[in-house]
Amino acid sequence: MAAAKNRAKELLRLAGEVFSELIAMTPNAPKTRLAKQDSVIGLDDVEDRASEMRFILGQEESGPIRNLTALVERAGVCIIPIAGLAGVDGLSAWVNDVPVIGIDPSAPGDRFRFGVAHECGHLALHNRHHDNVEREANRFAGALLFPQDDFDAAMVDKIKLQDFISLKSTWGMSIAATIYRAHELEYIDDARYRALQIQISKWRKTEPGAFKPSAGTLLPRLVEVNGGTAKVAEMLGVNAKHLAALVNWSHLRVV
Repeated sequence: MAAAKNRAKELLRLAGEVFSELIAMTPNAPKTRLAKQDSVIGLDDVEDRASEMRFILGQEESGPIRNLTALVERAGVCIIPIAGLAGVDGLSAWVNDVPVIGIDPSAPGDRFRFGVAHECGHLALHNRHHDNVEREANRFAGALLFPQDDFDAAMVDKIKLQDFISLKSTWGMSIAATIYRAHELEYIDDARYRALQIQISKWRKTEPGAFKPSAGTLLPRLVEVNGGTAKVAEMLGVNAKHLAALVNWSHLRVV
């Protein structure tokens, strides 16, 4: 696992360096609209930072996000496939001033999408590690995909599992993540949360309402318009096999 994680980090570093070079030499390529920020100091700040991210992505402050991958890439974020990390859907890093996200291409569509949002959270919230970084990134992802005002409007009295299942098709967020957000925002108490967790445990890794994840297309396009993998690898002095791995989405999960 340690070797796989180190390889993934090296791929993130390589992706950031290649992406930076190709953006600079490609006319009309998107410029990075994200910037490193100070770490947040509380969960209310996380919700605010998620709202700011929607603005950066050119998304209205309310309503579902249809294709999160495309919006994030238009904001100048490099998204690459990273496979082989057991139990890890994604990683992210700032490579100099380039934000890079690596996502497991074999993850179900809801987990893939939440993983992109989660890693956006790390990029937007954290410039240092602390005990709550994963909780904060999860809160950010939930707020980005399903803003609190929309969530407030969607919650009903005595909400049932079927209600959460119905919300998935509209908001593109897993049933498990939506239940977690309902508990975090205190729409359901601990006992109801545990009961729902028991109910959804039967689905294990694949929930109802599966949909195909949206692959990254920006880096592959940049490589293609600059002559293809072999030419770009030679031009930038990088390993062609490693570069090919950065643009290979062939393991994308098929519903």
